[in-house]
Amino acid sequence: MQRSWAINIEMESKLNTINVIVMGKELEVSCPSEENEKVRIAAKYIESEFKKIKESSSLSEDNIAALSSLRITNQLLNKEKNLVQESYGNEVAKKLKDIHKKLDSQIKNLSNL
Repeated sequence: MQRSWAINIEMESKLNTINVIVMGKELEVSCPSEENEKVRIAAKYIESEFKKIKESSSLSEDNIAALSSLRITNQLLNKEKNLVQESYGNEVAKKLKDIHKKLDSQIKNLSNL
C-alpha cells in the first residue's frame, strides 16, 4: 500500500490539491492552480531521476532519494551558472561594442584635425 503525504507549496493565490507520484509513492500536493502543470512536470522529473539511479544500483530508497536530490540540485546549479555566465558575457560584449564605437568616433575626430 502506498503512503500519501500532503505538501503545501506556499503561494499567494488560491490553492488546490493534485496527486503526483514521486519515488513510487503517491503524494498530495497543494499548489496554486496555475502551478499544477509545473508541479506535475517537476514530480515526473524527480521520478525519472529516482528510477535511473534505482535501476543502476542496489542502494536503499533513502540513499537513492538523497542521490537524486544531489543530482537534480547539481543540474540546477550548473544551469544557473551558465545563465549567469551568458548574461555576464552579453554585458561585456555590449560594453566592448560601446567602447569600440567611442574609439572609432575619437579616431575619426582626430583624423579630421
